[in-house]
Amino acid sequence: MSRLVKDRGSVGRRIWRRRKRKGPAVPLGTAAAEAGDLERDMADDDEPAPFAQQVSADPPRRASGVLSAMRALFAPRKGPKPTKPTRAPPEPSYLVIDPTRDVLSVPRGAARLDAFERALAETPAGTPQQRALALAYHRELSGLAEGAGVDLSLLEARVERCAQALIGAGEEERAGTLFLRVGRRHQAAELFLQAGAVDALEETHAQIHWDEGGARHQARLEVDRFEALWLVGARDQAFDALTRAHTLWPENPIYSEMHASFVERLGRPRRLRLRARDHERLVVGTWPLVIGRGEEAALLLQSPMLSRAHLQIERKDGALVVRDLDSRGATRIDGVPLVGTAPLRSQAVIDMGGVVVDSAPVEGGVMLWAALSPQVRTVALIGDRTVIAAPGGGTAGLQVGFDAKGRTIVEPPARLGGEVVRRATLLLEGDVVGDGSWTWNVARS
Repeated sequence: MSRLVKDRGSVGRRIWRRRKRKGPAVPLGTAAAEAGDLERDMADDDEPAPFAQQVSADPPRRASGVLSAMRALFAPRKGPKPTKPTRAPPEPSYLVIDPTRDVLSVPRGAARLDAFERALAETPAGTPQQRALALAYHRELSGLAEGAGVDLSLLEARVERCAQALIGAGEEERAGTLFLRVGRRHQAAELFLQAGAVDALEETHAQIHWDEGGARHQARLEVDRFEALWLVGARDQAFDALTRAHTLWPENPIYSEMHASFVERLGRPRRLRLRARDHERLVVGTWPLVIGRGEEAALLLQSPMLSRAHLQIERKDGALVVRDLDSRGATRIDGVPLVGTAPLRSQAVIDMGGVVVDSAPVEGGVMLWAALSPQVRTVALIGDRTVIAAPGGGTAGLQVGFDAKGRTIVEPPARLGGEVVRRATLLLEGDVVGDGSWTWNVARS
């Protein structure tokens, strides 16, 4: 033991030499390990290695030869250390399987296009697989157009789905090129703008101006003018611009639908129907004025005692004249039988075989109503404007009339849809107009 204490330095050098030497790993405690330790301990000492070599990256520690021999003598024998079962390494997370392999194995044609669409429908959006499928689908459609001469406008639904997949994958420019092949240049221009493809955008705009030049280009400008004028409340000028666009490009379905919708909302020329609860006002600006039970009558009265066109009021030399239209019943004006024609005095009472109609002058015209239903009245305009008073009374009124084209207008001060009217504005069916104390709904005339 005294020798072990004296030779501690040499034991450390032996441990270093043993680590330096390479050899097959032998389990501790076996006879082979003991022999090897004793043999290495008897070797001559060398100079110690530098420090950097001594502090290697956590080498496995093994006991010295003497300690190993002592452990072999006094410790019980053990069998070899069992080895751990090996496991296969996991697949790297960056490994991406190409999803287009199975699709491209399908023969070219409709079957392959269907396979592309099924794969896109089953692949989550925003994934690398979805992007690979979208790009491969784009190459397939482009190849059909360029190589096989297929008109992609016949496959517009497939082009739309491929373009949407490209947009979802961040390929707006490629989606724009697809839209160009089917003639959807405006959508292509928007996608080029999003993608920052300046050259493709300028080329697309040049093509649009070339194809839609002349009358079509002017029609597009008129539609832009219509939208701007409508936003600022200039409805009459806006409708004129829309009419010009429809005239310049009548085969454009969008312009035709817009124009037809506004014409329908304008209603019949020189007729305006206002409703508020159970009250109704019909403003007419056409003469002569017919009273009867026919649909064309300005004052419509549903009575079997009347003819379809029973009575007519005309304007003659600045005065109103009543004419009987060979009706079946006798007509009296203020109790006097009507023969031929007779002047209509202020606040006259017209009796048509028991159906009584009262009249009264109003600003710019005359008002007529059946005595049995005074809430429904007709205002016949003599001038261009009249004032519609609120049914409940009040000092305020709604000033309405017709322009030179027979379109209904409302004059300020008034409110249209809650906004203050600052200039003469067209009235359309569905509008809500009022004087601040009462509101009327513009109905179909």
